[in-house]
Amino acid sequence: MAALVVAIIASVPSFAQKEGLRVTGTVVDANGLPIEGVAVTDMAGEKSYGTTDAFGAYEAIVPADGSLKFSRLGYRETLVAVKGRLQINVTMPNDVIEIEEVVVAAKAKRKLIVPEPTDIEVKGNYFHLRTRFSIPARLFKSGTRLVAQPSVYNVDSGERLYMRPLVVDGRAYNVTQERMYDFDPSRDPLNDYVSVKEGGYARAELMPYRDSIYVSRINDDYRADVVLALEDYNRVIYTDTFTIARGTVNPLRLLDYDLQGREFNDSAYIPRATMQLMDSHGEVNLTFVINSDAIDPDDPGNAAELRKLSDELRAIEADDEASLRSLFVTGLSSPDGRYAYNLSLARKRTETALNSILAMLGQSTRATIDKGSSAEVQGWEAVSLMLRNDSLIDEARAVDEVIAAYADRDTRSRRMTQLPFYRPLLAEDYLPRLRKVEYTYEYSILRYKTDDEIRELYAADHKQLTASEWHRLIFMTTDDSARIVRCRQALERFPKFLIAANELSRLLLRTGRPDCSVLEPFVNEDAPQEVIYNQALCQLTDNRINDALATADLLADNDGNALIKAIIAARAGYFDEAFGVIAATGDLNEAIILLAMGRNDEAWAKAKTLDSGTAKECYVKAIAANRMDNLTDALVFMQQAFALDPSLEEYAKTDGDLIDLLPDGQVRE
Repeated sequence: MAALVVAIIASVPSFAQKEGLRVTGTVVDANGLPIEGVAVTDMAGEKSYGTTDAFGAYEAIVPADGSLKFSRLGYRETLVAVKGRLQINVTMPNDVIEIEEVVVAAKAKRKLIVPEPTDIEVKGNYFHLRTRFSIPARLFKSGTRLVAQPSVYNVDSGERLYMRPLVVDGRAYNVTQERMYDFDPSRDPLNDYVSVKEGGYARAELMPYRDSIYVSRINDDYRADVVLALEDYNRVIYTDTFTIARGTVNPLRLLDYDLQGREFNDSAYIPRATMQLMDSHGEVNLTFVINSDAIDPDDPGNAAELRKLSDELRAIEADDEASLRSLFVTGLSSPDGRYAYNLSLARKRTETALNSILAMLGQSTRATIDKGSSAEVQGWEAVSLMLRNDSLIDEARAVDEVIAAYADRDTRSRRMTQLPFYRPLLAEDYLPRLRKVEYTYEYSILRYKTDDEIRELYAADHKQLTASEWHRLIFMTTDDSARIVRCRQALERFPKFLIAANELSRLLLRTGRPDCSVLEPFVNEDAPQEVIYNQALCQLTDNRINDALATADLLADNDGNALIKAIIAARAGYFDEAFGVIAATGDLNEAIILLAMGRNDEAWAKAKTLDSGTAKECYVKAIAANRMDNLTDALVFMQQAFALDPSLEEYAKTDGDLIDLLPDGQVRE
């Protein structure tokens, strides 16, 4: 039989030598966040294996007994011995470096050039206020000072924002102020706002005022208040507080458009799929000739089992993405005969089998795997179990009676030979099945997880998912709410995961919950257009118009981007450059932008052509009619709008174009 074993082994091709193991892993900081740009080299620093990507992942072909060095500025250098492993994850401690303080000046926001408004007019996120104060001649003299302090009050939140004060000094009053402050006007807290009236005190004075202020919540209900005081050297001559405007003039909020977030799944930004270390095992069973350590030549399964073992070990040995971890051989003998002899025979079978298998393996594999063996004499209990499994109950009961009657193994074996069915049944059929060697080997192999395995790992411990697996999980999830949760979890693990951030932003836009912070870290002039578009849309939806204007400047000038750029430009007050694109979307939008531009005659003419009868059209007609002082039509159209869409009645309470048409009891104070 030894010749058979030699023949089988000789027929197996010799294993190809491989350069080394394919080692993969991730590098994270002390907080578990991936570190990009870590240099991966050998311990001597002479051979480079590349750097980690944005997700902290690396890959290297390394000798099984080699070592890796991980280094990056700001982190402590880390050395790791490979020791035959296929996956090595590394945590790099921070290395504190003292640096000089750096002051970064923020880039100034783009200023808006706007025409002079007549109400609280909204351009972007700026409220523009223009008014005039008529002061009787009998009050304003050379020895008086006028102080006007406008403010914008948010009726919804109760927040008040103060604008630039208006301070006008009579000539004599101003000279007195200079003397009082020892000719150091800067000591006057209002000095930066003072203008001096040189003459004309015999007539009424019309004091103009114009200023703007940044407001984040532009859709709230606002009013403009002014505290006015007129004083001479000794006392306040006149003071009053009054409201000069209510609601905001912002017809562009009514623009009719449907902009959707854009999907982004560019393969260049998809995380590289990394094969994961998966444990597996195999086993081979061989039967032996009675009283011998030779493989039974009459058992046709032996040749097939040896061939299978050889093929599997050869595949593992040659695969640079697999690593044999352990080999364990158990030799078994049947219980018939003397126990000591049977145990010695089992050990011989084990030794022969282990050496035969090790001869199939390369030297480096033999040096790194865990090896083990054991020998065992199977008890008569195994024979009884086999008989019961074959429904031979009486025979099994007879075997059990001998086992119970005799504790000594050798005596028990002799008594078994006296059973009437021993030779024709046990010796010929059952005992040979117990003479065998079992090989069990475990190996690790790098492969891609299946979708089901990814779902199982997510349920068990989602922090173990790689960036590539997160990508697959996110896009195999059909429910928006679940996908949002998974996008957030992926970004917690991989903060630079651009595709996950874009998908999260898109989904939040679709569900009416824009969050501009999601894409903010990714937006720059080199960012993908879909990302810039979604951030601009998010800022527009969230009424961060001035931020949206800066973001939209990064969008390419093409047909696909024309509408969003035009809407943002119009909302920011750049009407002329936006007019053509917006007007082309329909008569309603054309009427709205004409209203925003103050071209009221044209807006009214366009509004009268609207004939679909929608609530929004009726509302726009009401604004246009009111601006033309056509109060009857304005009231009719406003009531039609409210009847069609009751929510517009609440909207009108913040609308400076129609708030004057509402009954006093409907206006919030």
